[in-house]
Amino acid sequence: MKNELKTIENNIVTPMTMLQIAVNKDANMEQLSKLMDMQERYEANEAKKAYMLAMSEFKSHAPVIVADKEVAYSGTAYNHASNSNVTGAIIPVLAEYDLVHKWEQSQDGNLITVTCVITHKLGYSESVPMTSSPDTTGSKNPIQAVASAITYMQRYTLLAATGLAVADKNDDDGGVQAQAEHQLRQVGLYQAVIDNYESIQAIKVAMEAEAWDEAYAAWIEVSEDDRHKLWLAPTKYDRAAFTTKEVSNFKSNEWTQARHSYHETEGE
Repeated sequence: MKNELKTIENNIVTPMTMLQIAVNKDANMEQLSKLMDMQERYEANEAKKAYMLAMSEFKSHAPVIVADKEVAYSGTAYNHASNSNVTGAIIPVLAEYDLVHKWEQSQDGNLITVTCVITHKLGYSESVPMTSSPDTTGSKNPIQAVASAITYMQRYTLLAATGLAVADKNDDDGGVQAQAEHQLRQVGLYQAVIDNYESIQAIKVAMEAEAWDEAYAAWIEVSEDDRHKLWLAPTKYDRAAFTTKEVSNFKSNEWTQARHSYHETEGE
């Protein structure tokens, strides 16, 4: 099999390539099964990378969505973006990057759950759920209350799944500019995650094992520019590279000690 692999020119050797060669070599079922499992994992990983790249491209061309509807009742008044405004702005841009969305909903007693699912054409998808009771504000009847809650959750799960926000129509240029800058940082984060995927996983594994020296060594392999892009709070940015707990690890005494140890060794 090794000789045959060497004869493959200008092609990437994938588990499928190996599987085809194994079939030609009359490999046994156990070998074929392992290669098929490898192929499935390979395809799943490629689909995830394609999704992340597509979302990064989407973010770089994401629309600015402005609130277009005023709501006022019982002394309450606010502006929001209507569903048609949100979907009309987002869906065409998603499609340009081979991404589609759908909503799934379920009800458990008085609680309604709406989940927005974004899927890439290669099959990888990510979802954002939201749960609420019926919206009984404004003297709605029971059916209207359920429909209103669903509409609300559809709007905000789509926004959350794409990492976008709505600018108030009365915002000045500074408000829109702030949103645009946030989206640019989000794009940078996505691209940095794609470019440093293996290093990020190595850092996570080392942190979990409390192998701080190894974690810092993997972190320092990332370029300084990308480290700044990855250093974004998971509470403020969509699909940040690290969880809140992992971010806190960067500020721990163990991390500080690993940093000092690494640079002292490098300075010898």
